[in-house]
Amino acid sequence: MRRKKYKPKLRFYIIVLSIVIVLGFILSFENNTRNKNQKKVKKTEIIEKEMTNNGKTLYISEKNLYAVYGERFILKIPLYIYISKSKKLENLVNRNRYQDVLDGLNQMLPEKLENYNKITTENLAQILNVKEKMMPTIEFEKKIYVNTYGLAMLFDEEMREGENIENNGIIDILNANGIGGYAGKVGRNLTEVLGYEYNAANYEKRTDYTYLINKKLTRHQLEQIVEQIPEKNIKIKKETGIATLADAVLILGKDNGNLTYIMIQRNKKLDYKNFEKLQKSGYRNLHRVKSKKEIKETKIEYNEEDYYTAYKISKKLGIKLLVENNNLKNRIEIKIGG
Repeated sequence: MRRKKYKPKLRFYIIVLSIVIVLGFILSFENNTRNKNQKKVKKTEIIEKEMTNNGKTLYISEKNLYAVYGERFILKIPLYIYISKSKKLENLVNRNRYQDVLDGLNQMLPEKLENYNKITTENLAQILNVKEKMMPTIEFEKKIYVNTYGLAMLFDEEMREGENIENNGIIDILNANGIGGYAGKVGRNLTEVLGYEYNAANYEKRTDYTYLINKKLTRHQLEQIVEQIPEKNIKIKKETGIATLADAVLILGKDNGNLTYIMIQRNKKLDYKNFEKLQKSGYRNLHRVKSKKEIKETKIEYNEEDYYTAYKISKKLGIKLLVENNNLKNRIEIKIGG
């Protein structure tokens, strides 16, 4: 029986066909890659064009929302935020209720957004070359909400950035601690250091805490004022019966005794370093504990009205992260991670 042999032409055709198939696969892969890159470039160009034409757009991605305010800044909004007790952004986005998302955010945003667009990228700040800010939040009953006070301050800072802001306003300084001439002394210092004019007077009653009532000043200006006074227990007061044309009202309390409860928590061991720093700076009602749960990041938690108390502590300890937690009452919690 004779053995069959492949003919030379048939072998040649098989080799050529194999080469053609391989080349076809390579060219197809390169073409698909090129098309994807072109789509990415086109997408970037579209986003940049929209930002130029309309500086107040909400971009919706799978993980976050991005409120773009022209070339000023981008506000990053995580989807885990609730805009009401029953409305979580993540649920609205998953149901494609984008208009509800836009309308809900516009009820809280100082500068309203005009439209929305769906995107896939999470690198919007890098694409547009615009700085990114995180949405200020608060925790209440195990849900995360928008911190409207912090949001208003953030917009005030960002929208006025670059403007030449002079401290030429007027502050009413009211003495509520019973020390004669104290309001005038504080006022003269604020004039000399920060350039404010002031009206000094006695308050109608004695108070333990110091209260700050803001009318027209920015958060940065208020922080500057707080840093110039020795009082440590400072509360934000929103409503007052005081009739005034001043830009802010400062009610100076006695600031003594065990007022704000300050808890320092640390992983596995007691914190001596920060405890002693605050103790030497005159803080009272200090407590330290070993945390049973792991603390991943160092932060200071505070109630909304105690922001400036927490701010002064943060400057003393060099802690940058401040988190509002309205479950706290007359209490500051300092959590030391690591």
